[in-house]
Amino acid sequence: MYQRAGGGFHIQNNQTGGQRSLGTNDKAAAQRLLEAENQVCQSAALNLELGKVYLRNADPTLATRTWREVMDELSTHGKATSQNRYQRGMKAKEFDLIRNKAAGGNLIPPLD
Repeated sequence: MYQRAGGGFHIQNNQTGGQRSLGTNDKAAAQRLLEAENQVCQSAALNLELGKVYLRNADPTLATRTWREVMDELSTHGKATSQNRYQRGMKAKEFDLIRNKAAGGNLIPPLD
């Protein structure tokens, strides 16, 4: 990690030589981002579990939301013509297989 003349912190990948900005001038925040970057390289399984924790806390209903709810929400976005197209499309019998299943599946177990 290093700080450029403009004050922003950057990191360099020592394997590839690639450099990129951390998007902050705050040294403590930059250090935390660097640690997170290094964690990514250490354990894919740990990162998956950390991701689940962040997702559960960002949206506690994620694990129990059904695909029907996802489809209904999608049908409220965009212009009226797009909404109508989504609503027609979501009625297709092919979606019946997943319509009432949890959209989060087993990836995000509900909070106990």
